[in-house]
Amino acid sequence: MASGTSAAEIMMASSSNNNQGESFNSMGLEHYSAAAKGDFEKFKHSDSKALAKILTPNDNTILHIHITARPLPKSSTSQENKTVKLPDDGDFVRRVLGKCSDLLWKANKKGETLLHMAARHGHADVAKFLLEECFQNDQESGIKTTRLMLQMTNEARDTALHEAVRYSDDHHLEVVKVLTGADPDLTYEANTAGETPLYLAAERGYAKVLNQILTTCSSPGDHGPYDRTALHVAVIRKDEGYLALSGPPL
Repeated sequence: MASGTSAAEIMMASSSNNNQGESFNSMGLEHYSAAAKGDFEKFKHSDSKALAKILTPNDNTILHIHITARPLPKSSTSQENKTVKLPDDGDFVRRVLGKCSDLLWKANKKGETLLHMAARHGHADVAKFLLEECFQNDQESGIKTTRLMLQMTNEARDTALHEAVRYSDDHHLEVVKVLTGADPDLTYEANTAGETPLYLAAERGYAKVLNQILTTCSSPGDHGPYDRTALHVAVIRKDEGYLALSGPPL
């Protein structure tokens, strides 16, 4: 699984810590370590503006770092949860956003939001919490912020769903369920490689992911590179499950 941070960033954080002490213009090693561990004590006295300025050289926030480092639940059993119940260290996400809601929308230099990171690393509970935060904004302002969040793309024009469908384990399948269930009418566009999430899942032969997208999304988009579609890939792979779900070719 790809990491959103690097050893170089840790080294630069260490240098920043030595040279700038408690400066909130960059992320020192102490901030980095506390974020990775989900230690809120380091940040509880910081106001919203200060928290927003704690960044790595690649503009990762403390929540980008935390979600990347956060371990997955030990159980791989998929369960439907009607309410958000984060594990103990997941409270870090809630508490930080409670102090600095702007971090919900903050992207790093690669254009990766917190939702991208949660999707990539298989954190369905965090993804669900982030989208519920967006939904609360929907209720208050009438702006479709949930859809805006789902549509946000990184520098490769990947949405969070693009990130989630690249893996076939139960954790990522739960993320796919959360993302597709949040806005079933959203049509996903292709990334810079010309791939939609549905196409990526079809190309990899991820039957459960395909089933989730096809049975949840009303018009998911099936484009691939070189004018291929998910249906073309399914025919080549002899994927009878996809062919049955997608219906007869036009």
